[in-house]
Amino acid sequence: MEHTRNMSLRARLATRNGALAVAVITAGLAAILVFAAINSARDDSTASTAPRTVLVANQVIPKGSSGESIARGHLFRVARVSDQALVAGAVADVSALRDKIATQDIYPGQQISAQTFGGRGGDTVAKLSGTDRAVSVPLDAAHGLVGQVTAGSHVDVIAGFNAQNGSGNSRPVMRTLARDLSVLKVEKEGSGNSRDTNVTLRASATMATEIAFAAENGKVWLVLRPAAGAKDVEPRIVTAEALLFGVKPLQVSK
Repeated sequence: MEHTRNMSLRARLATRNGALAVAVITAGLAAILVFAAINSARDDSTASTAPRTVLVANQVIPKGSSGESIARGHLFRVARVSDQALVAGAVADVSALRDKIATQDIYPGQQISAQTFGGRGGDTVAKLSGTDRAVSVPLDAAHGLVGQVTAGSHVDVIAGFNAQNGSGNSRPVMRTLARDLSVLKVEKEGSGNSRDTNVTLRASATMATEIAFAAENGKVWLVLRPAAGAKDVEPRIVTAEALLFGVKPLQVSK
């Protein structure tokens, strides 16, 4: 019976109509395979040419600029580029440059690449930008809150002088010189009881000069601020008359 069926199928396929049916089926299968291959190639092509997100310099970023200063100064813009235009190490998130410093100039329109940055973020210069300046103040344990002020702390700077009045007599005067300055570095020098500490602060160029003057010609104190939620009050000049006799202290401009 089975042999008879096989012979019958062969006989049908040997006819003209049978051969035509086989040809139609074969052509249909070939068309399906070609269509699938075309779609697969199209999907691969689309995936490979999908634009990538990168950061591009929108102005000259000089050699030595830190990732922190680039982020603070918004020295970049977001762009979309193809795989063919993508440079090696292209950065898509500015946080990838944290604690890094540019090892060469980056020009406007140039993609920002991790390969043009080095791991020198611990350097003091890497934490400065624009009008920022680093000023080092030599302090003893009492004036510098040694052991409590560390890199990353925020402090106010108080300056004290012996100022002369119109009659030539001197009197002590003290005022808040700067507020909310970041401590970049704390270094200890010397040994024993004579050991002093150099505290490096980040300040504006003008404020750095004023702090240096106060440290050279008067006395400087650092006042530690809360780690979060610190609030400022109006600065004032403090004198002996204000403390002893209740004379209203002078208000000074911010």
